Amino acid sequence: MYTYFETKDEILLALLEREYEAWCKSLEKVSKKAGGLDRVKLVEAISKTLQNRETLLRIQNMNLYEIELNSRVECLASFKRVYGRTFAAMSSILKNYSGEIGDEECEKICLTFFSFLFGVYPFVFHTEKQLEAMETAGVRQTDVTIFEMVYELLIRIIPETK
Repeated sequence: MYTYFETKDEILLALLEREYEAWCKSLEKVSKKAGGLDRVKLVEAISKTLQNRETLLRIQNMNLYEIELNSRVECLASFKRVYGRTFAAMSSILKNYSGEIGDEECEKICLTFFSFLFGVYPFVFHTEKQLEAMETAGVRQTDVTIFEMVYELLIRIIPETK
């Protein structure tokens, strides 16, 4: 394994790249039909693309800054290419959905959405130990799915078309 990867962080980065590639393909499919969808259907379609992306969300939540810091530039560049394609696919969805969304607004929506994804994992996935600690601490736990979390954010940040 160390023939291909110099550090464990490079392994995680490669896994993350694979996950982004799969997610990007899903987003590209949504982009093709985005022009014919109303806002609710669009948000549902995007939210569904993340339902089975637990590995992507988990690795991102670990500490992407450290993973990137401890990876060679060529590994990081390979990941960034796929990340950029995924960002572009999301932008394409927004543009195809509504020609009224300008470049600046599109970028703000994408930055908000992608930033949100870096921190959503611990709100959706819990270990038994975490649940026990929350109960002991008196912290209310709400069961929520990744679909529900993504949907609630996107329905608030994607504007209704005229």
